Amino acid sequence: MHRFSCAHVLLALFVCCSALPTQSEELLERPRSSTNQFSFVDQIVQQHIDDGKLVGAVTWIAQNGKVIHLQAHGWRDRESGSEMQRDSIFRIYSFTKSIATAAALMLWEEGKFELDDPVERYLPAFRDQLVYDPTGNREPKRAMTVRDLMTHTSGIISPASWGSDLEKKWDDAELRDIDVSLEEFSSKVAALPLEFSPGERWKYGMSIDVLAHLIEVWSGRKFEEFLHDRIFDPLRLSDTDFYVPEEKLARLATLYERDKEGQLAARDGKQKDKPFYVPTTSPIRCSGGGGLYSTASDYGTFLQMILAGGRHDELQLLKPETIGLMTSDQLPDHIAGIQFGNEVRDGFKFGLGFNVITKPGKWDPQARVGEYGWGGAASCHYWLWPPQQLAVITLEATWPYNRHLEDALKAKIYDFLD
Repeated sequence: MHRFSCAHVLLALFVCCSALPTQSEELLERPRSSTNQFSFVDQIVQQHIDDGKLVGAVTWIAQNGKVIHLQAHGWRDRESGSEMQRDSIFRIYSFTKSIATAAALMLWEEGKFELDDPVERYLPAFRDQLVYDPTGNREPKRAMTVRDLMTHTSGIISPASWGSDLEKKWDDAELRDIDVSLEEFSSKVAALPLEFSPGERWKYGMSIDVLAHLIEVWSGRKFEEFLHDRIFDPLRLSDTDFYVPEEKLARLATLYERDKEGQLAARDGKQKDKPFYVPTTSPIRCSGGGGLYSTASDYGTFLQMILAGGRHDELQLLKPETIGLMTSDQLPDHIAGIQFGNEVRDGFKFGLGFNVITKPGKWDPQARVGEYGWGGAASCHYWLWPPQQLAVITLEATWPYNRHLEDALKAKIYDFLD
């Protein structure tokens, strides 16, 4: 049965990148943010830059359907002295998931599928998928459903060369290859064992990449074409895509990765075998789980549509009831919450495309019940709270993932707007 929680209008976007300066770079005067009513945000971001946690940032906040703050801080590229701009482009990674889920739900509203339909009905290769067992793989207790994909209860995981034996097996399958079609990708996933029977647990993985292939099956169109036609073009998201064309590369925020000394070193994004590779033309496989590039204003517009109950200007992209499903807990009662390895995010449940705060918790004590949002691998974050008609996003280009900026800003933004 559907569980609803009506979404309202609001949005805010914060973006940040981090890095430690080298001796020669300390001679450069870092660009600083201008003073405004959110000067405390500027001060916090600048302190993170000065402390070597960030290289640069774009912060964006909206409330009651209006953008009330948009600011660029620090460097887009520290080494060249290129300042961050308000329209800088970021790798948004898992921010892609909520967009892909919204796209699938548009087709659900059209009756193309039901949420509890088995995936194998549309992708027959999943009919024979087994559950991993070191003593011998076994049959799943039930078939994987579309809802399982959207809520990360499918048993599908992410590949990791440093992880468990199963994660290594997934890594050997070269699932991050963007030079294969979504159909071929899904066939590879279907041939691998699941970590658990669908519906048993919550486990973050490549479920939304399979959902992207289902969108192609249901719509009869390429995944990226469907997104452009139904989301990007109607919302006028002119800087959101699965690649960064040559003429826009000068706006791309350089990704910084911690080196062996713990300092942030620039990565150029040209190494195709790396997770921070940036294609300049549309790849063959557009990842529904993490392939998009975007700006603060573009992604903020998408979130404003969500907060407005699926509406943008005169267009109703999704029904309010569908937004309710996306932003309310959809996990089975026996799944207490979400976790990454030993990191238990108490109070966090999951809707269709977003995490949902259902009770106060120690992992994010500043989060408020009813808040929803998510993050991205390059330490990007966003959160939305309908009672205040507020949305905030922090995007940065820092690897590996951290929560420094969200943790530093959230309580102060709430206090200011209270």
